[in-house]
Amino acid sequence: MAIMYKKRKIFYIADIHLYSQSVIQKSGRPFHNPVEMTETILQNWRDTVSSSDKIYVIGDVCKYNLPGGRLQQIFRELPGEKHLILGNHDAMYKYKKSFYRCFSTVKKYDKIIDDGKYVVLFHYPMEAWDGMHYQNAYHIHGHVHGKGEELIYHPNRFNVAA
Repeated sequence: MAIMYKKRKIFYIADIHLYSQSVIQKSGRPFHNPVEMTETILQNWRDTVSSSDKIYVIGDVCKYNLPGGRLQQIFRELPGEKHLILGNHDAMYKYKKSFYRCFSTVKKYDKIIDDGKYVVLFHYPMEAWDGMHYQNAYHIHGHVHGKGEELIYHPNRFNVAA
């Protein structure tokens, strides 16, 4: 009898800024309103991430705490083992402790191994990071909202802003 093994995938996303009108304008996102943007992001998550996958949110989930525990409800229902790397907007939620419980880990900075590659996770782009001179070491960040023209190019640094 053959045993099937599904390899757990790891996904990365940053700067989703759920329900934010200002991020649509600031980042030039192709949405008419914050509800359309949020529903698209959440549906893409549901369509891509399975319950056995890991997903790292590299900061800036939402600029504001949503009423009635809605932010916690959203993240409890999304598939995957969720990890949060704190961004500049993630420490201001009124009920942050209950929100943070939606994640397996909550850190400012992390280092993981992904498919044999050393990965440094930090919300802000860094010009230098642990292991950056090795071919199999990467830095994954957000914060610059898909722009990053001002950054010095490095082939092993990736901006995963939504």
